[in-house]
Amino acid sequence: GRGLRAARGVMAEDAKGGFPRDGDDAATARGPEPASPRPVFVAPAMVAQTGASMVHGGRRMSGRVCLTWKGRGTCAFGDACRYLHSVLASRASPDASAVPPLGYVAHKAQQQLGADPSRSLLAEVLESGGLFRRVKDPSLCSLLWSQSFTTGALYDNLPDGAFVNHFPNSVAVTHKHRLVLSLRATPGGDAVAPEAFLLPAEADAFAAADNRLAADDFFDTEEHETNTRLSTAVVTRPKPKPITWIVKRSVGGEGQGIAVCKDAAAVLAYVDGDFLLQKQKNKSRVAPTSLPVTSKPERDKTDEKPVGVVLGASHVVQRYVPRPLRVFGRKVDMRVYVLVTSWGDPKDPEDEREEESRNDETEGNGHVRDGVRAYAYAEGLVRFAAAPYDVFDADVKKHLTNNALATAREHQREDFSESGASGAVGAPVSREGPDAEAHFKRNWSFETFGAFLDEERGAGSFARVWTRVVATARVAVEAARPAVTRGLAALSSAAKTKTKTSASKLRRHFELLGLDVLVDEDLRVWLLEVNSAPSLVAGTRHRGRVSETHHALKGGLLADAMNLLDAGRAARRESATTTEAEEAANELERARQGRFVSLYG
Repeated sequence: GRGLRAARGVMAEDAKGGFPRDGDDAATARGPEPASPRPVFVAPAMVAQTGASMVHGGRRMSGRVCLTWKGRGTCAFGDACRYLHSVLASRASPDASAVPPLGYVAHKAQQQLGADPSRSLLAEVLESGGLFRRVKDPSLCSLLWSQSFTTGALYDNLPDGAFVNHFPNSVAVTHKHRLVLSLRATPGGDAVAPEAFLLPAEADAFAAADNRLAADDFFDTEEHETNTRLSTAVVTRPKPKPITWIVKRSVGGEGQGIAVCKDAAAVLAYVDGDFLLQKQKNKSRVAPTSLPVTSKPERDKTDEKPVGVVLGASHVVQRYVPRPLRVFGRKVDMRVYVLVTSWGDPKDPEDEREEESRNDETEGNGHVRDGVRAYAYAEGLVRFAAAPYDVFDADVKKHLTNNALATAREHQREDFSESGASGAVGAPVSREGPDAEAHFKRNWSFETFGAFLDEERGAGSFARVWTRVVATARVAVEAARPAVTRGLAALSSAAKTKTKTSASKLRRHFELLGLDVLVDEDLRVWLLEVNSAPSLVAGTRHRGRVSETHHALKGGLLADAMNLLDAGRAARRESATTTEAEEAANELERARQGRFVSLYG
């Protein structure tokens, strides 16, 4: 239809010139670019290789670097080489007379950056200009990138001014059970996320909510008849139950341990039978809801259990959003990237009570609230479910949109057809053919999705959705603020007990979050979860096939993030003489040079 034609048009433009930056109209409205330093970090170029996907029996491109290309910069096989012709691998050594590059450490970040962080998009962004090099010694590190917040010797030995890619206690929103608790304590938190309960501790409250839901008879009759294809004749049959709940493990990711259920009985049976809960029962362990700075919660000498632990927080059950927005019959969601550069000044828990009133929260230039500085990236991913939507079917392929689950779809494993080559039912059929990027085709950019939505729902539809996305992200960031500021205060207090050198060091924390939001048929936005280490990999797990959509998005995201942070400031040997207000204003100007938008106007 019209929306598909508009989406294809935008996709064609993306293919010609990559992801568009700010539009001509927006640039005209803003006027000339501010007189600030040019961005020093740029998105890496896409590796244009066929990877022999149409040759050698359809074998795909390997994820390893071509040694010939790495050593000589050329390869006789050209684009048909099965191994990567990485721009980073062929980069010439920096000039010895130039300023020595800054150091960065990638610590246990394989899950986020890829199996070899030295060939990741982050490495290409940092190293391609010769400004950074990878080091092992934390005392030479100007940027620490880790899977989660790290303490101990690695953190203590970082030099003054080093950037750290996590805040302490950001798990207040990135762990699912803690997100539920944090949103409950945040004004407006109940309006941006579906109703949720911790299980099995809140099983009684959950069962009561399920009974109320069943009594409300909320389901749309027209959709019921469409999905079930019921006859128009009068028949006496029970109305089938729709999916009403989705249950997840409190800590985890990549779509593992998720189930969709029709009632409370099915949810509780799933939780009771989940192997993770069985393992926790054997060890008397549950997911803690306290917020320690380290992974070891404080223990009361009179009690063997950690202080602040709520027993039974192993799973979270969330109300299934009825009537989700569908594109070509499939459920979709949005992956939104949010960069937080400040969560405010460190505060002790006693001081927080004085700030409960939020009447006068805006200060500075209007893009800072209580010292919080956060930005949403104007481009992202729209992800499609693996199978057409059916609200009556509990098959997770019809309801989950995680890209991590895409590697288990039928085109990437040996599948069983109804009739094989030999005519026998269930004969194995290889899906290793030329459509190696099939699951990436179910990922759209926001530009493509916006064109589709405006065509289908009217001009300005995506703009309204984006406004609600920004408002939702703002609530999520503010939900973590009390815990993060407590964590920063604890770090400061712990540093004072150590050497004076350690106590005087300044670390520049930042956090790149991946928010999963769902849009329903009324274009209302729902926050599903927050990821602390969103994938920054552009290729599939299986033989390293690279997606142009992911490569352009994530490469640009990392380059814009490093420029916004001014991560190369140490190379300019500049002294930090700016005030907090001046730094916030400069940061906003740098954000405007990329695609980041302030959450506070």
